[in-house]
Amino acid sequence: MSIIKIGEAGKGIYIDAKFDVNAAPFTVLKAHFKSPDGATTFERNLTAPAVDSPAILEEAGVYKDKYVTLLANTYGLYMTATGDFAIAGAWCVYIEYRDATGAIFYGDSGLLTIGAVC
Repeated sequence: MSIIKIGEAGKGIYIDAKFDVNAAPFTVLKAHFKSPDGATTFERNLTAPAVDSPAILEEAGVYKDKYVTLLANTYGLYMTATGDFAIAGAWCVYIEYRDATGAIFYGDSGLLTIGAVC
């Protein structure tokens, strides 16, 4: 079962960056999304929960049907909006991070499964 279906809005997507996104004040923190057919791409700003404990998620991103621990301060949160995902399938997603020092980091690409509505 997918965590997000076509047309859903207001659901949170936790995206693992694999690095500390709160180590320095960031100037840019966004997610880049690409549809399964590669024809649709978009980017959205993320929030970075400043937490001192990990997030434990079920069915997070590519980790379907098991629990996943995201280390504290190593992920961004995006709340889906109307019209984000109009195509079912495996979407490519990654985080872009920039800070005032000129640092630019890109998280590892992952797959986010968007399900069809019956």
